[in-house]
Amino acid sequence: MTAPKLSPPSAIYVMVTLAIFLGIGFMQLGVGFIMTGVGESFVALALIGVALLSVGVIDILAGVGFFYPRRWTWMLGIVASILTGLLGLVEVNVQMQSLSITIGVDALRIAWIFFPSVILSYLTRAGARVYFSIAR
Repeated sequence: MTAPKLSPPSAIYVMVTLAIFLGIGFMQLGVGFIMTGVGESFVALALIGVALLSVGVIDILAGVGFFYPRRWTWMLGIVASILTGLLGLVEVNVQMQSLSITIGVDALRIAWIFFPSVILSYLTRAGARVYFSIAR
């Protein structure tokens, strides 16, 4: 007899939405950094773009994986949240120091640092640990 399939908690839908939006945003930002770095022959900027693009893909994979209550999806979500938050900090730092990208730091860039911490906070809660079958 198989165990009944758990319905995802309602907060999982919020986490999926946040993770996918973060992933899309980081992928778009990564492509922008790559194009700017290649156009200006600035390799470090292009490498940051590759890192942002990679983390964007990981965020999307984690977001889709949240629908499957498996240990690996929980771990991927933890890793993706940490990487996204750290690269969000790097991105804000680069934006503030770069003269060629004069977008400035706005609320969206601050959200890219805040939202991964929300996801990380939720994934460490008891309800999420039960959903992903993580023993304490």
